[in-house]
Amino acid sequence: MAINKWMHACLLFNCLLLSGIPSVWAKNYYVSPEGDDENAGRESSPFQSINYAVKKLRPGDTLYLKSGTYFEAVEVKVSGREDAPITIAALEGETAIIDSGFTEFRNAGNSDWELVNEKLGEYRSLVSCKDKDIYGYVAGIPGYANEQMKLIPYKEEKFFHATTDEYKGEKSAFYVGPGTMEIDDKCHIRLSKTDAMRNAEARYGVVFEDENSDPRNFQIILSQSSNTLEVKGSYLTFKNLTFNQAKDTIELDDGAHHIVFDSIKAWMGNTTISTNDGDVNHITITNSEILGDDPYWIFWSDMKDDPVPATRARGTSINLKGGTQNWQISRNLIRGSGQDLIAVSNGEDRIFVHHNRIQNCGDDAFEIEGAAKNGGSGNIGQVIIHDNLIINCLVAVSLGQDTEKMSGPLLFYHNVVLLLRDHPVNRKPEINTWNGGGQFGYGKMFKQAGSDYVARNAHYYNNTLVMLNSDDGIVPIPKYPDGTTFANNIVVMINGEIIKSYDLGKDQIVDGNLYWKVNRNDEAPLLNGKDTVAELQLKHQAEQNSIGDIPKRGTSPKFSNFNLKVVDKGQPYWSLKPESEVFGVDSFILTSDSPAVGKSVTITCRSVVGTDENGETLCPDGVLVGSLSGGDIGAFPYLASPADYEVFPFVVVTP
Repeated sequence: MAINKWMHACLLFNCLLLSGIPSVWAKNYYVSPEGDDENAGRESSPFQSINYAVKKLRPGDTLYLKSGTYFEAVEVKVSGREDAPITIAALEGETAIIDSGFTEFRNAGNSDWELVNEKLGEYRSLVSCKDKDIYGYVAGIPGYANEQMKLIPYKEEKFFHATTDEYKGEKSAFYVGPGTMEIDDKCHIRLSKTDAMRNAEARYGVVFEDENSDPRNFQIILSQSSNTLEVKGSYLTFKNLTFNQAKDTIELDDGAHHIVFDSIKAWMGNTTISTNDGDVNHITITNSEILGDDPYWIFWSDMKDDPVPATRARGTSINLKGGTQNWQISRNLIRGSGQDLIAVSNGEDRIFVHHNRIQNCGDDAFEIEGAAKNGGSGNIGQVIIHDNLIINCLVAVSLGQDTEKMSGPLLFYHNVVLLLRDHPVNRKPEINTWNGGGQFGYGKMFKQAGSDYVARNAHYYNNTLVMLNSDDGIVPIPKYPDGTTFANNIVVMINGEIIKSYDLGKDQIVDGNLYWKVNRNDEAPLLNGKDTVAELQLKHQAEQNSIGDIPKRGTSPKFSNFNLKVVDKGQPYWSLKPESEVFGVDSFILTSDSPAVGKSVTITCRSVVGTDENGETLCPDGVLVGSLSGGDIGAFPYLASPADYEVFPFVVVTP
């Protein structure tokens, strides 16, 4: 009988293991900066090192981080199971910061720097530095996201030590603003101003009171590490944690899958979250803040055109490569990068981006490419972008540059895009001419590039699109447009022609759009050289149900709360005050008498196949998901209330 009981217990134990019930054996561990790795890892006797504690984790376990800063680069190789994931989280109500950088420089009034060149305002660290890039922020700067300002990681001394910020040609040496550099095994820093910085301060608020500020008077966060978090495991959840910057702050390596980042805050070095491996899949980023604005005094040409003094300031917030698949990016604040905010680069598929606030980047909010390199297939797969608020990037969507193939589809719907900031493009006029050659201004809202194949299966519909100005117009229609869509959009341009040229093709839908030009002094045509939509209809036999009646003005959509603050409405070109660079989504809800109400056209699926992030078909009843025949034009119906859009969790009013 005793043997039978013992066998019964063993069988029960095995059944429980096979059924994946972890609750009986799952453990909770704790770490604290004041702990000790000789401790038991309990809440009353926590470990000190995250890396030490992580190695003890098994499926179903949770590692709690107590308040404080953990100065270590964390590597997670352990894995949970589908039914028993591993969780690494801050203890409820506490703030845990993981920092791969220096412990020095963190307090205002420190003595960690020494002056080496008073004229330049150059200081060097007392501690040694590696022969690597230095990624850093100055903390406590009012007016910036979380009061942190990014420093430029200089590559060459001739720029770091330059005495002018004037561009004098491709071989000139010029200084482009506060930054860092490793020189002779020391960290060097300059917080000296440029003319461009002074001009930005006049518009947005003073950053540094002094011309050559002393870094000892500031909180400065510096790192030379490759990663702050490197993940090689699976079935892992990271929650309520802050990750300070490294070169690639969070790196998902070969084999990482079913990873959840929930309510994290992560700061950008070169990238914030990145991968370069095809078998990295099923990644979720939600309710999080992905941060790292480049300062407004850094020009696009500083990062892209010879002699590129700020080349290391180029970067991507969420950078996907190598054919990674199945990403859910939702309900986040994704703010600021040197170049692009979200990029797919070479063969990614099933990327879903929705209900995010996406703000402030030097180039593209979405860079969607498909070059065959670094293990990628060279084929753009399914990318679904919907219900986002996109603010103050140079370009909303860049599609197809270097792309060899596009299976798609790209669906871009129910988004509000507000490009109302004059971007710093050319340090000196005419370095680039695609924005008209001026120092500031836009290129286009949609950059359609690549071969004739790449344009296929791209669909922009039911969006509200608002732009300050553009030399080329918003460019919503690809050069080779067969099978594409641009329909049921509200399109608003403050200055200039909205669309300068049309390309029409087989199985294409271009219809049901409402066009409005705000500047009453602007004498440019409305669309494609025509003053009204009716004239365009006669020329192209397109946009038969689109709206835009008043010559050179179009038709106001009658938004509920869109009030621009213009510097001088008497000028032929309307410049905006900084407070008009940012609006909330509720400003674009339609009034009941809007001409956009009930005027949307049917958008059939044509060649679109696939499923959305919930597994539902992209083509219910033969109509593209998110579109509705006889509904309202634009992103939001007039019956919506502001409370309907509280899914955007971070209301940021700072330009």
